[in-house]
Amino acid sequence: QELRQWSDVIASRIEGLPGIQDVDTSLRAAKPERHITIDRDKAASYGLTVGQVAGAVKTATLGSIATRYRDKGDEYDVRLRYAEHFRDTEDAMRQILIPLPMGGSIPLGQIATLEEGAGPVKITRENQTRRVSVTANVEGTNLGAAMKDVTKVVTPLKSQMPAGYTIEYGGEYEDMMTAFGQLVLALILAVLLVYMVMASQFESFAHPFTIMATMPLALVGVL
Repeated sequence: QELRQWSDVIASRIEGLPGIQDVDTSLRAAKPERHITIDRDKAASYGLTVGQVAGAVKTATLGSIATRYRDKGDEYDVRLRYAEHFRDTEDAMRQILIPLPMGGSIPLGQIATLEEGAGPVKITRENQTRRVSVTANVEGTNLGAAMKDVTKVVTPLKSQMPAGYTIEYGGEYEDMMTAFGQLVLALILAVLLVYMVMASQFESFAHPFTIMATMPLALVGVL
């Protein structure tokens, strides 16, 4: 829920920026769920644990493999569960019978509350940490200019986020920064190799520096 709130804040901040379109988050798409909250004290008073209640609900709704049926070498799972009209509505689910350890049973609604809700279609993780992606397309501007505007409105949020939450920039911007880093490294290596060649030719460590320092002056003639 915390990730959903912060991703919505970030999405709302970048939606109005020039050149930014189709802003979306990976948590906006949700599927309907029915949340069951068990009253642990009431359940304990009947000698029930959360696991026993959950197991009974799972058998009633999703079903449990009771046995296997064999026919001419083929095996078929025999799944035991309630008929659909006993589990397809919230009122019906409240009447799911939970077996008691000492015998008998009680309806689920007597020890739990049910409410409609929504959950994420999928939960993504990176390095065992939950992650949400905020994505957008760039149109009418270049990626560098767009990201400059994005970082200007998003980076200040880092100081407001709870401990353990971070913001990282990825996608094509990450690829572009990686490419720039590789170009800078290649440039440094090229200058180093030129210096080494000149140092070996002139048999001096100082003369290559003098020659290379005069190269910017050649721009005068070029221009």
